[in-house]
Amino acid sequence: MAAVVALVVVVTVTVVGLAGHRSPAAVANQVVAEPSSTSGGGAPWFAPIAVSAPAPEQMWVLGTRGPCAAGTSCPQLEHSADGGRSWRTMPTPDADMTAPGGVPSTWAGVTFADPSAGWVYGGGLWSTRDGGITWQPKPLPDNAGAYWQFTFADRDNGWATGARHLWSTHDGGTTWRRVDIPGERWSVAVDGSTVRTATVDGDAEIRVSSSPIGADDWTVADLGRHAPAGGPVLPSVTARGGHAWVIVQGRGTIATMRTVGGHWQDWTAPHCGGNGVGTLDATSAGPIYLVCGRPGPAESRTGEQVFVSTDGGDSFTGTSTLWPQVADVYLMSAGPGHLVAAVSDTSAGARLLLSADASRSWQPVYAGSPRTSIGGGEFVSPTAGYVLLQDELGANRLLLTADGGRTWAEAGFAD
Repeated sequence: MAAVVALVVVVTVTVVGLAGHRSPAAVANQVVAEPSSTSGGGAPWFAPIAVSAPAPEQMWVLGTRGPCAAGTSCPQLEHSADGGRSWRTMPTPDADMTAPGGVPSTWAGVTFADPSAGWVYGGGLWSTRDGGITWQPKPLPDNAGAYWQFTFADRDNGWATGARHLWSTHDGGTTWRRVDIPGERWSVAVDGSTVRTATVDGDAEIRVSSSPIGADDWTVADLGRHAPAGGPVLPSVTARGGHAWVIVQGRGTIATMRTVGGHWQDWTAPHCGGNGVGTLDATSAGPIYLVCGRPGPAESRTGEQVFVSTDGGDSFTGTSTLWPQVADVYLMSAGPGHLVAAVSDTSAGARLLLSADASRSWQPVYAGSPRTSIGGGEFVSPTAGYVLLQDELGANRLLLTADGGRTWAEAGFAD
């Protein structure tokens, strides 16, 4: 798995050795009911917001602790050195994880590039070089009131998007340089020694760019494509093994592109209708999976359709239909032919679906309460993975699996 980590709500996690967690309430191949909340009645509680694990067995989780005084955010950092079997509360930067007006922020996060070098963000930026024992404040690239997303390739090289610009650092966040590429909405992905971006600027022009991670030597491709007016436009770039894919969404899918021989070309994604392409997963060495967005009112299909490509995206074949009322989908590849779909049901809450036959069939393995949704997740080995459950009442949970997604257990953090 790549060591690249992105800092926003959920950050890349490596999870191994999950023995010792509380067992799920049902055996494999049965739907597991969500455990009851422990945040009521003034009892201590911890709600995870973001997770990061730069090496096997090493995991950091940033969240909020309670009971907490009104108008404060009460940040807390938890660390596990044994893959989640036990947890230790770490020194935590004074990260104000509230947005202006006292509203809890969803853009706080933690990311570690290796077991020693990491960053915490929440109204400011802090870094550590001793595994979270001590923290030093770092300057934000621009103003602290903007939405920021951070991506680090290693302990020195990283990128920040926010305030309608892209910024780079090559000294771990001590200094930042604005990258001279027009753009307002950004997506950043790192693949080996290359960083790639996709952006839409103020004139609705779509651009893709790339650079070596250790220098600002950017190659920009002006594709001559423009997003139509009306509604937000969101670019997404995915990179793997020297190849990259870009999907630009607005009211439906606006543009789909991929690299061929090092050059960007248009490519034909499956005709999804409705809201266009929803999710592209190309994180494993196996097939590329693609999920359509929600069906349109005139469509006969009852849920998100899944497509699979075994030729690098040259062609896709429809395989199955997911849960009928899906708001969001995270596809999590555990290996060739084995994956989990983490879905947010619009009425029933979070659901985890397991496929062992390359998405041809799905089996429910976890069911959350109606107030839960999926905050992100991934597999980091053929057996180990994580899912962050978000709760409307703030009682977030981190679910872990050690058996390829057949069963899931809630992480038990220190009191």
